[in-house]
Amino acid sequence: MTVSGFFVGDTVSAKLDPFNGLLLAPHYDRLFGRGLISFKDDGSILLSGIAKKLPPEFGLSKSMKLRKLNPKHLPYLAAHREMFDFA
Repeated sequence: MTVSGFFVGDTVSAKLDPFNGLLLAPHYDRLFGRGLISFKDDGSILLSGIAKKLPPEFGLSKSMKLRKLNPKHLPYLAAHREMFDFA
């Protein structure tokens, strides 16, 4: 597992905020960091056009959902979705 940081915001407090990141498996972390996946406010996964075409070995499914999501994650998730055009 790795912590995928959104690193949204230029302030030190935003960079140190524990809710400015997610604990993801390494392959999902990489997809998230490159904007190939994101998550809705309810934790449901969003797949980019490229991610939808990845082979089944990646283990992606439209039914995937984050298990634990705190409301404090939501502003960072919204910024991630906006940054990578998941609007």
